[in-house]
Amino acid sequence: MRARAAAVLLVSLWAAAAWAQERPGGHWQVDGAPEVGGVPYVQLTFMNWTGTGTSLQSRRVELRHLEGLAPAVLEPGGSAPARFRLRRDAGVFTFVGSFSGGRGRGEFTFAPDAAFAEGLARRGIGRPTPAQQLSLALHDVGMVYVDELERLGYRRPTVDELIRAGKQGAGLDYLRELAALGFRAGSVPALVEMRGHRVEPGFVRELRALGYASVSPGELVEMKDHGVTPEFVRRANQRAGRRLPPATLIELRSRGDG
Repeated sequence: MRARAAAVLLVSLWAAAAWAQERPGGHWQVDGAPEVGGVPYVQLTFMNWTGTGTSLQSRRVELRHLEGLAPAVLEPGGSAPARFRLRRDAGVFTFVGSFSGGRGRGEFTFAPDAAFAEGLARRGIGRPTPAQQLSLALHDVGMVYVDELERLGYRRPTVDELIRAGKQGAGLDYLRELAALGFRAGSVPALVEMRGHRVEPGFVRELRALGYASVSPGELVEMKDHGVTPEFVRRANQRAGRRLPPATLIELRSRGDG
């Protein structure tokens, strides 16, 4: 009997896991957020089971993208049931719940977009699972980003690399800001590493203004990690009477010079 009960439990757990893979979803929360340039935003938080643990993701989203959500429910005195949607390239989120005191809570489901999965497969990136599409949608990694990578000559990414880019904040805006400076990391992992080490476009811009137009992603990360600021570069070069290479600047900074 025990063996039979254990087998039934295993089948039930397998069925629940399979259902979660095919119909990913979880819980949501919406809070008001400051306007940016007169454009209203909300802070949208997702809580979902990933198969290995609970994931918590929070993003600012323009209110106009939440289809069916009335601005009035965000008022402090607002109280009402809610049902709204958020469309992303990777799929559509449907939110059901209620608002009270300007804050909303409830549950969401996610419907993966089959055309998106087909588009990634056609580009040689691979066909994402529903759970992977959920991650891509959570971070708004869409086909525009994928096509921009190709246009800029980046190495073809994998689905997991695209997910990491979204999680790290190395998305379309970051990619384009660097490209506008004439800088290309060459691969998504290099782009993610730069973002993870807080190599911002402003840092790249200042270094290029000092004559460092061909610094590699790895050198930028090392310079940032060792505290090699643009001001330090100016002082070190003035003392040396020449433009010092990144490795020398990093060594000087590591020794505490300047």
